[in-house]
Amino acid sequence: MGRFEPTGRVDVPGMEHSIAQLPWGVWRGAFGPSDGSVGAHANVASALSVLRHAPLYAGVPAEIDEAFTVLERHPLRHSVLYPVAVTIVPFLFDFVRRRSIVSARITELIAEYVAASDTLERPLHDRLHQIVVDHMSEILSWIGRYDRPVAALAIHVPALRVPYLAVLEGASELDARPVRAAVEPGEAAILRVILRRPVPRAGELVPSRARVTVRTDAGAEVFAGEVDLTGPREMRAGLVTVRTEAALAPGLYHAEVSTPDAPWHPRSAATGFWVKDEALLGAGPRLSASRDWLRADGKVLPVVGTTYMASDVHRKFLFEPNPHVWDRDFAYMKRQGINMVRTGLWTAWTRVMLDPGAVDENVLSALDAYVLTAAKHGILVCFNFFAFICDIIVVSFFIRCFFSVFARAAVVRMIAPPPSVTRQQSRTVNG
Repeated sequence: MGRFEPTGRVDVPGMEHSIAQLPWGVWRGAFGPSDGSVGAHANVASALSVLRHAPLYAGVPAEIDEAFTVLERHPLRHSVLYPVAVTIVPFLFDFVRRRSIVSARITELIAEYVAASDTLERPLHDRLHQIVVDHMSEILSWIGRYDRPVAALAIHVPALRVPYLAVLEGASELDARPVRAAVEPGEAAILRVILRRPVPRAGELVPSRARVTVRTDAGAEVFAGEVDLTGPREMRAGLVTVRTEAALAPGLYHAEVSTPDAPWHPRSAATGFWVKDEALLGAGPRLSASRDWLRADGKVLPVVGTTYMASDVHRKFLFEPNPHVWDRDFAYMKRQGINMVRTGLWTAWTRVMLDPGAVDENVLSALDAYVLTAAKHGILVCFNFFAFICDIIVVSFFIRCFFSVFARAAVVRMIAPPPSVTRQQSRTVNG
């Protein structure tokens, strides 16, 4: 490197974010400005440029060593980390992403910076940790190649610990869903529990039972029991019926399913179900439309909305319902000022109605639960019926049959009293 003058502007056509264009003189390190104005030992821009183009310097290893010396001693001195390190780290991640020939040393350097991050002022400390979290998937992909720096990052960045342990433990999933997401008063809810362990390890104990606890929305326990999980070690499943001495009151219920003996994480999953609450639906506003406005109970309704199905399974929300997740998401949307969501059925219509005229009751039950959850948070639902398929004779017949039957079934369920639901049927034909 050998440059003692400050790093100046370098204009390279097509390169909008050149390392040399950044104001390195502003960011301080152990020796002062980081632009080389105090000597080559503080020329961060030049050091990063050498690492960025390490293959060009492969025949001159002393240049690469000198670049690392700058990045090891100027941003980090006597176990004290300096602000310039926060600017350096994103470049280091980029070099590793490009499969640099010096990636092993770079990952060690990142870990050294983060290990000393407590010496930074709190805003810089938090920013550095956020940068690391933003690169979590890349860091976890280092396992098996750069194990020591990954372990060090997991120790010093709390948000990395659970994902790091999960990767070491291997893939697993504990999932719980209601068979019917909304049941009639007096009807027992049934939960389906699935435990997946795609590659069990030799001698590993795969649980054959799971604990189930059901609570009201206020947190009162109404059911506790266990469910047998049967099947091969790779995937076990079971059904549990929520039976209580007294009929459950209308409302939302949350269920926690756990396998405390599992030698991996996660060991618990949350789901929920509704006991249908007609009073909740009846308390919603009456919607109407004038020439210029939507109105709620006659008052102008400025719509603040978004498209939403589910944050866990997206478009499969009516086939794999989880009212617990919906409740969490709608609560968050309400806090942000959202008062209406647009949702609907985009694809997989045959899962709703395999045979003409036979609509799956479980799907309609999921729609009931979805609307009830939205109503609980005062959020209106605009349900759309979509048809993104070419207008071929056979397909067209199926589409007409499907929409006429499913739309009728859905609307009939919501017609009395459906104040929290707007009905919009849209059909898009391509080709």
